[in-house]
Amino acid sequence: MFCSQSKTIEKLCNSILPDDYEIYKAPSKNGNAIEVRVALQVMDIDEINEYSMDFRLHSFITAIWNDTRLKLDEYKGGGNSNSLYEKCRHYIWTPDLFFENAKKVDLFENTSPSTILKKRSDGAIVMTKRYSFKAGCEMNFENYPFDHQKCRFLLALMYSSDNIARLKWMGETSYKSEISSIIISRTVQPLQFSLQASYTYELTETWLEGEEYTA
Repeated sequence: MFCSQSKTIEKLCNSILPDDYEIYKAPSKNGNAIEVRVALQVMDIDEINEYSMDFRLHSFITAIWNDTRLKLDEYKGGGNSNSLYEKCRHYIWTPDLFFENAKKVDLFENTSPSTILKKRSDGAIVMTKRYSFKAGCEMNFENYPFDHQKCRFLLALMYSSDNIARLKWMGETSYKSEISSIIISRTVQPLQFSLQASYTYELTETWLEGEEYTA
């Protein structure tokens, strides 16, 4: 039974791939870098540790991109016509997201479904993943106990430089009317702390090989 199911999944996922599809090649168009739009939904912040200067962040991260090489109209997975089987992400190019100041990254794949893969009516691919991070935060206690701490959470692409793929916060793209860059759950209230407004920005770094990467 499991073998048959595996072959069905493989057939479904392969049905959207052209014969010459290259999974490790970003779907740039006419030599232009592909735009990967990202959004962060914060579900909880806890385990804020002043000694190790880190905190735990529970979140969903959504990425939207276009891959015009895919034959999405060929997918016949049944159920919701906009949903793709989540294991199909292993058959297609996906953004190589990297979390620069994360000390530890956990997915929940072994205990519960943690990835959603969809196709939009405009042809874009949507992938949402559930994460738990332990993230570093440089803290200053000069004004303790009335201190304010500003913690950054940096997203970047691990292997794709800006001339191949470029990250953009959702609120700065054509999807801004649908999805905010950062969504904070109403229930987020860290113990002994109050959460203030969050904001996004871009940071471009030049690595040793001379290529630029945007976070």
